[in-house]
Amino acid sequence: MTCATVDPNAQYSFQLYCTPERAMVLLKIKGWGLKVDERFGNLTWPSLYHIIYDMKLVLDTDVLVAGLRSRTGASRRLLVLLYEGRFYALASIAMMLEYEAVLTRPDNLEAFHLTRAEVIRFLDSMTYFILPVTPFFLWRPQLRDPADEHVLETAINGGADAIVTFNLRHFQPAASRFGVDVIRPGEALRRIAQ
Repeated sequence: MTCATVDPNAQYSFQLYCTPERAMVLLKIKGWGLKVDERFGNLTWPSLYHIIYDMKLVLDTDVLVAGLRSRTGASRRLLVLLYEGRFYALASIAMMLEYEAVLTRPDNLEAFHLTRAEVIRFLDSMTYFILPVTPFFLWRPQLRDPADEHVLETAINGGADAIVTFNLRHFQPAASRFGVDVIRPGEALRRIAQ
């Protein structure tokens, strides 16, 4: 049965389905304006996930690109652990739009050996494991590259433990001012394993 919906006019939307045993999100996310049916009480985002660890990470787009390009790297392993529920991934609508725009570029599709539809399905399924973050506070400008500001804002507003990226210098020292670590995928794997 459907117990939560969003504004059907939103550019991005999803539906939440509940059974007595579990809650699950329909994999097609369009937006994150959750409206919970009162019969089901206050559902919180963590209740939607079977996560045994409470680490919250923001995955920069370069990590997804690397994870889809290589079957053996730390980025791929990180994506597998996300799907296994070993950590929370945080993302904003701006990040999801960036994921889609970058991952569906023709050169990336060729490198991934995937079609655009397959990449969209990957992103759709990934949304089940993402905690949506709405940036209530904008901290701009903090970074040298304005195109990365939304990643930092997602981390700050979502209370992330770390931003996982290959571009450490883009986010340091700004992230540390807000208590957010900036780490590479290999370091993220080490922290998850602890």
